[in-house]
Amino acid sequence: MLKGWTITLLSALLALSGAIKEPNISLIALMPIIIFWCLDAFYLSNERCFIDLFNSSTTGHYKIPKKETFKKGFNPTDDNSEAGQIKNLDMNFTKFKIWTDNNWWTVIRSKTILWFYFPLCLITIGIWLFQINCSSFKTKPIEINANIKPNTFELNSNPTIINQIDTHKDTLKKQ
Repeated sequence: MLKGWTITLLSALLALSGAIKEPNISLIALMPIIIFWCLDAFYLSNERCFIDLFNSSTTGHYKIPKKETFKKGFNPTDDNSEAGQIKNLDMNFTKFKIWTDNNWWTVIRSKTILWFYFPLCLITIGIWLFQINCSSFKTKPIEINANIKPNTFELNSNPTIINQIDTHKDTLKKQ
């Protein structure tokens, strides 16, 4: 769900950036990517804690380390672990945050999260760099020379864009 929102907001902001020819909106598109990256990591971190809670509740007891460590290399002994019972319908998952695998910072760098959001950041920065270097995104000054005399009005511009302006006598008023 969060990844879908990320793609939606990113594509909308990049389309807006291209439509109004403002490359800095592409940089603003990095904000939703980073926000949803953090939210997705927070959700996955809590989900991992709930999985550990579920696995412990199936056996009725838990064994967690006394200090932060990875699950893979952990060998529980009485000195380095804490054991306890899981009550029926207990939903307190905070004790399982001690695992480094369930840590928010570890999860933000996990394969499932990193390989989705990091390329989006790179693509957004690439589009921003393209927009900055693209000649059609650069604004060009308009040079206008106007000569106003009592009965004539002469207007020249470079580039010629003022052909659509109505310069009839009745639209010009003396002040």
